[in-house]
Amino acid sequence: GLVAFQTLLALTASSSWATQPVSGAALTPSTIDISIQDYNGSDGPDPVVIGNEAIFTQFQGKVIRKLVYEFSYQSFTSAELNVFARHLLENWSVIEMCYQQNPDNIIWMVRSDGQLIGMTYLKEQDVVAWHHHDTNGVFNSIASAPGIGYTEVMAVVTRPNGGFIEVLENRITSDVRKSFFVDNGWSNNVTVLSVTGATQANPCVIKAVAHGLSTGNIVEFDSIVGMDDLNGNQYLCTRIDADHISLQDVYANTNINSSSFGAYVSGGNCVQCSYTFSGFPYLNGQMVSILGDGFSFPQQVVSGGQNTLSRACGYVQIGMQYISDIETLPVELSMWFNPPPPMTTQGRRVKIGGCTFGFVNSRGGWI
Repeated sequence: GLVAFQTLLALTASSSWATQPVSGAALTPSTIDISIQDYNGSDGPDPVVIGNEAIFTQFQGKVIRKLVYEFSYQSFTSAELNVFARHLLENWSVIEMCYQQNPDNIIWMVRSDGQLIGMTYLKEQDVVAWHHHDTNGVFNSIASAPGIGYTEVMAVVTRPNGGFIEVLENRITSDVRKSFFVDNGWSNNVTVLSVTGATQANPCVIKAVAHGLSTGNIVEFDSIVGMDDLNGNQYLCTRIDADHISLQDVYANTNINSSSFGAYVSGGNCVQCSYTFSGFPYLNGQMVSILGDGFSFPQQVVSGGQNTLSRACGYVQIGMQYISDIETLPVELSMWFNPPPPMTTQGRRVKIGGCTFGFVNSRGGWI
């Protein structure tokens, strides 16, 4: 590997070298100055540069090291980064890796057995956190590139139904309905209509210019200002004309009386909902997880490239399930006796009295 800092670092199978021109000269074959920096050789994928550090795989691909300039030594030195997670590379090596800067500073790596592993690395906070990612398939290659608002990670994955180029979806979203927590997944194309008016009447009449809806369609609303009683609810619509619909109860087929609702002020979105979704034949025969309008539905097997839900939904994500779990390092506490010596809890039974779970943008759950 070659890494450009103030000098050009050349990583070989046995050592690392600093390469620069002699003082005042341009770099040519006759003006080159080479000095040894470190005797930890490199192997496998190209190094990843984060700030002023180069992250690389040590020779034979079982150790991940960082190469950084140490002022006290006046040279570049390296240190091991997977000392707390050696089991992840004990019997395998790293064949490819890339860096996702936003949002979580993760170095993604493809292992020689096709598993995906990652290292969250925040040098300033002394955070080095390892994780591995199981999926119904085998990773062959991985790369990253700047995306809109975050770094996109792309992978070539071989799955039961073929090979795919997949993009790692951004984990952070402001709308829970658009949460995407499945593998090899599919999202429906949602047409969002702009609401420009709503009457306080029986039935309630909605104005949405050139809505394209038909009588019997199910719709849901959000972001309406004033008549916010409509937000988050589904209604059966009756087409009045190209720009207006009236609303009925989905189950009772009775008119929605909005006389007591707040007066419409501005804005609002209208989305058509459906029971059946199609367009993912590549998932045929696979058991998939389903998220509809932010709620989890029972798993189904895909047949004919489609699935039918028990409730009409506007925003739907369908794909292979994965399980998220965490295992901490062993809990080891110091125990002091009187008189000494001090002892630890290593090798002893430890009772944990309780634990606390923190969630971000949770949609509920159970224990």
